[in-house]
Amino acid sequence: DIARLLEEKRIKRVPVVENGRVVGIVSRGNLMQVLASTPRVTLDPSISNREKREIVMGALAQVPGLNPAHLNVVVEGDRVDVWGLADSDAVEKAASVALDNIDGLGEVSINLGRIPNYAWGI
Repeated sequence: DIARLLEEKRIKRVPVVENGRVVGIVSRGNLMQVLASTPRVTLDPSISNREKREIVMGALAQVPGLNPAHLNVVVEGDRVDVWGLADSDAVEKAASVALDNIDGLGEVSINLGRIPNYAWGI
């Protein structure tokens, strides 16, 4: 929710309010730190492309603002191609960071287009 708010409002930070008091601030950088600090996954080279795809989709599902239903992920060996839609460049970068946390992936190609907010009826 915070990632979507940052992108929709084109802001870099958002206050965290509890009982009417500001108790903290969350920035885009904080969201990237969370993604970068997630535990690394090491792929077993003997698993199938389907199993690798499930691991990749699981990592992408953790990216704030990225809807896995809007993605097509193709895995062939150690190559991964991701096609689909992202809300912003920041979300696309976050997807890249999420996949960087998977050891054993070779070439990763991320091809995400954008749909303006008005297309969603916002």
